[in-house]
Formats: sequence, C-alpha cells, structure tokens
Amino acid sequence: MAYIIEGNYIIGSFLFTILLNFKHIFMYVAPAYFVHILMNYCLGKRELSNVVNRFIKVGSVVILVMISSFGYFIYMNQLKQVFSRLFPFNRGLCHAYWAPNFWSLYNLVDKILNVLDDHVLQVWPEKISSTATMTGGLVENVEHVILPTIRPSHTALLSLLFMLPTLCVSIRKSRFFNFTTAVISRVFLKSVIITAWSCFMFGWHVHEKAVLMFLLPLKISLNDIFAPVLKRKRKILNTFFVYSFFTLTSGEHRFLTFYVSTLGYYSLIPLIPTNAEFPAVISIYLAHTCIHWLILFRILPINVNSNNEKSKSGQSRSQHIIKKIGCLHLWGLTLLFMFTKIILPLTYLERLPYLPLMLTSVYTAIGLFCSFIIFLWSTTDFYCLPTMLTESLEKVNKTKKKNQ
Repeated sequence: MAYIIEGNYIIGSFLFTILLNFKHIFMYVAPAYFVHILMNYCLGKRELSNVVNRFIKVGSVVILVMISSFGYFIYMNQLKQVFSRLFPFNRGLCHAYWAPNFWSLYNLVDKILNVLDDHVLQVWPEKISSTATMTGGLVENVEHVILPTIRPSHTALLSLLFMLPTLCVSIRKSRFFNFTTAVISRVFLKSVIITAWSCFMFGWHVHEKAVLMFLLPLKISLNDIFAPVLKRKRKILNTFFVYSFFTLTSGEHRFLTFYVSTLGYYSLIPLIPTNAEFPAVISIYLAHTCIHWLILFRILPINVNSNNEKSKSGQSRSQHIIKKIGCLHLWGLTLLFMFTKIILPLTYLERLPYLPLMLTSVYTAIGLFCSFIIFLWSTTDFYCLPTMLTESLEKVNKTKKKNQ
C-alpha cells in the first residue's frame, strides 16, 4: 500500500500479487487495487502509447507472479484441486464461531423465527426442519429453516453491490480526471477499507480474524498525513507504521474508529478459549483500549485548520445522539463479558455451550454493521455519483478541446 501511494505502481503491484498468492483473503481488497492502478497509472496519461505501455508493464508483473505460483499445478493438471481447497464452498455460510457480520444477525433472526413458530406462531408448516443447525459449532453446509437459504452467489453479489459506490468514487477522483495526489491517496485508502469491510460483512464463510482486514487500514485512513508524507517519500514506511497506532489527528470519524476497533478486537477474544491465557488476553485488550482512548480523546488535539472541521467532527444533533448510543453499546461489553464469562459458566454453560459465542458475535455484529453503513454513507456520497461522473466527463471533454 505504501508503494502504491508513493507512486511506485510496478513495485506495489508486484508485492500485492505476491501477498495475494500467499493469502487469498486479500482478494477482499483486490477490486480497490485494480481500480486504483487502472485509473491512476494505466490511464493516468491519456496518450495511447503510454496507456498500452503501462498495461503491458503491470500485466507482465502480475502474470509473472501468477505463473510462478500456479505454473507447476497447471503443468501437473492439478489446478482444479488447488481451487477446490482455496474456495471450499461446501464449508457453509458461516464459520464454526460466527464472524460478527450481517450473516450472524441473519442466522439469529432465523433461529428466533423458528422458535416462535414452534411455540407461538405456527405459520410455516412446510419449513425444512424443526431445529436450526447453525448453532452446532460445526463447519458444514446448513439450510435456513424460515428465511431463504443463502448461497455463495448471493454473498458475492451483496459484497460487490456495497463496494460499488466507493469504486465509482475511485474512478471519479483519479488522475484520469486530474485530481491531486493527496485526494487520490485518501480515496484509495477509503476504498481499501470499504471493499474489505463489504466482503467481511457479506462474504461466504468469513473467518472472524478477517475483521483485521479493515480495522488496520481504518487506523491510518483518516489522517491529515498525506501531504507531508508525499514530500518525504523515504520516510513513508515509517510514517505508516507509526500512524497505524497513533491514529487520527483530525476529528473526522475519530469516535467511529475507536468504536469499531473496540468492538472488533473484543470479537476476537473467544478465539483463545483456554483459561491459562485468559488473564493475559483481557489485560492486553483493556490496556490497548485505554491507551487508544487516551491518544484519541486526550493526547492528540483535533485539527482545527480545516474550515469545515466542526461540521465534520460530529457536532450536529444526530451525530451526537449516535455517539451517545455508541458509548452505551461499548459499556454494554462489560455486561456481556460478565454474563458470558461469569454467570453462564455457573449456570447453563454445559447445556448451552454455543450461547456465549453467539451472544458475542451478534452483539459486536450489530455495532460493526451499523458503523459500516455510517462510514459508507459519510465517505462515499453515492447519492451524488451520477452527477459526479457526468461532471467528470464534461471536464475531460473541455480539456480535450483546449488541447486541440
């Protein structure tokens, strides 16, 4: 990412392709990289010779890495076996421990409707089975009892649909339409966040650790750092490392970043279920949360150089209400922790072993999903996309006429 923002598109493409071959989960952000490189490098200069030359350069690098990675399997006629293991669609919609995404809420609604129908409603006589199997803690294909069963094609369509607005903004605010490097860099980082977040929210068999795919870039995406960074290119890697923790010198989305990070990291706690490591896990989580809060709201001042900063930092009544609700939701993590780690083990844990996992997943999924919608709406302005694209095309036509 640092090389891409710095303008070293060939090296950036080479490294990202290697990364993608090492871990195919990075396909989540591949659309953002593709659109950014296409609009800002391949089509950055409109002369046909330059466009063709740059396409050949990037394409050669990507193809070379792909052949190095998959060439042997192609030669041995085993590519189908490789893809069957990379994309095991028979493992089901959700992981054994539900990732805190949209489908955990979907599964919960299906479970509640099923229970209500058995005891109260009785309006679905032809449902698939009498019990929902999503809470068995097994990795398998399952059929929803009341709600429509979700297939891989449905998840792919929803993921693409929700990342489409930010990809359109990446096309609009690109070097092809004569935007500045600082604007392009910000748009690129936000598109990486939204594409990763979309795939996490609506993807097929999403692992809970995939929450890190958008949490980490979220910490550096909203800083006013790109102008000085671009003047000190040699220090860009160090700058990104530092700002991955000391985040958000501006007030924009400061609370949202803290809120999402706190929920996202809490959702990972059940991944270490043994009692021996539990004190260390909780101590690290609490220390990180406290330090994060001190840095964001006590140590780092809000940048007031921007004329519109007050309107962007959440001073309106609706944003203030949203923050209050978010604070209450974060404090609710304390009650969730006490219930799942103290009360349940002393009461019904043996009879309901999946309940603590389900409660953690659903509780954090509510906040992550609402935050995703808010972040998408506030950073994309997709309701203005048709007008933006029309204005961009008119701008290009005027530039061509002047050159002629």
